[in-house]
Amino acid sequence: MGLDYEWVTQPPPDAAFEPFVATFRIPDNSLPPKENNSFFPTGWVAQKVKRLIGEAYVISGCRPNSEWNAQVTDEYGISIVIQGFADMNHRILTAFPGINS
Repeated sequence: MGLDYEWVTQPPPDAAFEPFVATFRIPDNSLPPKENNSFFPTGWVAQKVKRLIGEAYVISGCRPNSEWNAQVTDEYGISIVIQGFADMNHRILTAFPGINS
């Protein structure tokens, strides 16, 4: 999903199961690397990520042209907070997992 990217910092060993923070860069782009971005677990398939993002948007109240966040639970009982932004037409422009510090 999204753009092609290259890791600047490698995902942690538990990245397949937990949201994580890493730095990436977009190949052939003169902009500096994007630091400290949160990512969904690498072991999650795109369909699961999209479903949970949609659920989070609905739980948050489907507020157009605003930031939103909500806690969702996957089929294994694992809870995650998802944050995002939707435009005036309810298109989700960005969504990412919240990270527990």
